[in-house]
Amino acid sequence: MTLDLARIDRAAHALAAAWNMKTQIDDLPEADRPTSIDEAYAIQERMVAALPDVVSGWKIGAASQTALQKYGFKEPFIARILGTRVFASPATVKAADYGMRGIETEFAFRITTDDLRAVFAPFTRERVIAAAGELIPAIELIDTRLKAWPKVSPFSFIADNGIHGSFVIGKPVRDWDKTDLGRQTAAVSVNGKEVNKGSGADVLGDPVNALVWLANALPRMGKELREGDLVTTGTAAGVAWANAGDEAVSRLGEFGTVAVRFV
Repeated sequence: MTLDLARIDRAAHALAAAWNMKTQIDDLPEADRPTSIDEAYAIQERMVAALPDVVSGWKIGAASQTALQKYGFKEPFIARILGTRVFASPATVKAADYGMRGIETEFAFRITTDDLRAVFAPFTRERVIAAAGELIPAIELIDTRLKAWPKVSPFSFIADNGIHGSFVIGKPVRDWDKTDLGRQTAAVSVNGKEVNKGSGADVLGDPVNALVWLANALPRMGKELREGDLVTTGTAAGVAWANAGDEAVSRLGEFGTVAVRFV
């Protein structure tokens, strides 16, 4: 399909301006809202390009059957992880910098070889596992530039970089590949009280399934996984919510905990 680049630029720069100002707009103007997945990704890419930041990896969204059915998607969606918004656990962040403070407990990976370049696609599960040298317990902080969320179309929140806010990473684990991640538990507590729990099976049956999907989806979009990239695979314990003064702690099975405090 032919994309209206003027509309895409207007939407992208409106979202980028809100990101840079750490504020929200009511919604994208109706004439500039994406009406297809291609438009949504085009806006997302131009929005990120307009930020004073670098892409340090990829987020996979809607990586559960419940989310896919809710949004009417046939497959998950993709967004970018931005370098200045990656924090080591335990992290302290300013609550006022976020329009909302959603906490997703996620199995993440770091790609440690260049064996997933697009030229080598398609990729088997074995090849993807071999390239993902580190498993990282993580929290994704979801946030949005659109006050109208969640009453926006799925295309709009993909355009809004998949409502990605920040990324908090725990201690990397190298010898993870013999572990059945689908059987690993996941839980999140806020101020010491457990509020959500789940397992790796909530992420397309196994977080590795999501990672394999991404490795093969990116080349179809003219992108690729590179050595050093972070990848987070989607929430394994729903979404928890926090306010200023709260501390959230996520536990991912035998791989440890990740913590973030909002001040």
